Amino acid sequence: MDKILLVASITFKDLIRNKALHGIYFASIFLFLANIAITALFSWELGKVAVDVGLSIVSLAGLLFIFFLATGSVAGEITEKTVYFVLARPVTRTQYVLGKYLGLAGVLFLSCVVIGVSAALSVRMAIAQYPLYQPVNYSWGTFFLAWLFLLLSLLVTLSFSLFWTMVSSHAYTAMLFSILTYCIGSGLETTRYLLLRDANFADKTVLRWLISAMVWVFPNLKAFDLKTTAAYGLEVTPWYLVITAAYGILYIFMMLFLAAQVMNRRELG
Repeated sequence: MDKILLVASITFKDLIRNKALHGIYFASIFLFLANIAITALFSWELGKVAVDVGLSIVSLAGLLFIFFLATGSVAGEITEKTVYFVLARPVTRTQYVLGKYLGLAGVLFLSCVVIGVSAALSVRMAIAQYPLYQPVNYSWGTFFLAWLFLLLSLLVTLSFSLFWTMVSSHAYTAMLFSILTYCIGSGLETTRYLLLRDANFADKTVLRWLISAMVWVFPNLKAFDLKTTAAYGLEVTPWYLVITAAYGILYIFMMLFLAAQVMNRRELG
């Protein structure tokens, strides 16, 4: 465990000093200031717009970090052979993968906290400007739940991004596969729902089977999206939260296991 934490600590310190990460922070803060002005144009949907824009910026910042900084950092270590300096120590490849994920997850968590606080402040200021349009059932507790499950979805995204980086050490290839996986995971539930309800596809057995099979392979990222729930203060059952959280954690463990297996079998020379 100490070796995993060592790799995680090194990864965290390297990325936290990255100027590109600071650029994401500044851009996100600028967008939050714009969020206050944007919500003024939709006073009749004040809560929904403020929450949607705020949490969407948190998601955007997290995805930029994962697809560009995290993927590029790990792929760069493999292609430039600097990974040898880590593996030359008594550190196994599995420990390297787990340590990398923990370090990247630490930076991602810190980023989501910083930007999430800015999102909450922008929502609070937008509501304070137009108190008459404040949503009746708005709850900060539900907003926190939406942020928490957004973070979990980003951690899931980070896990399969790391897996693709282990499969293909080329940063652009890993980035492409990661983005495709994210897009499929984000739209898979809606596609499956519409397809199964459409009578025109009732006889498309192969297509329906393919969509059903993809549900078991790609992550259902739509399940973690609670923005609408937070915007309207809708109730969410504890059972749904537990099942969704367990699903996300299980998927992360599965991706890390596969990433470690790929890393153990690949030739670095």
